[in-house]
Amino acid sequence: MDEDTDEIYFTNVACRQLNIKTCQCRNYERRFEFEPDCIKLTRENLPTFEWLPMTCAYRLLAEGKDLPAWHPLLTGSKAAMHGERISVRHIAVKESEVIDWQDHILNKPDWAQ
Repeated sequence: MDEDTDEIYFTNVACRQLNIKTCQCRNYERRFEFEPDCIKLTRENLPTFEWLPMTCAYRLLAEGKDLPAWHPLLTGSKAAMHGERISVRHIAVKESEVIDWQDHILNKPDWAQ
């Protein structure tokens, strides 16, 4: 996020706690200890997070919409999501490997439109 304008930039830089291969948090139960900026989604604060992907289950359910057929909550597996190349597995880079974040700014993704 731009500190002067509050504009949100989409990047391919993954959180240090994200296992890119599995697309899961390495320390989910203790994530706030390891990443103080990690955000806890609740029913109350969810509507304020307009940057969430249009395919985010929390967002879809809060908006009364159905989950897409490939969604792991429906399929019980992440295989379809990875097969459709919808997950970050194919684009994410480790934060520790990033020298200049500006080199990792993406065009606004389709899911953010």
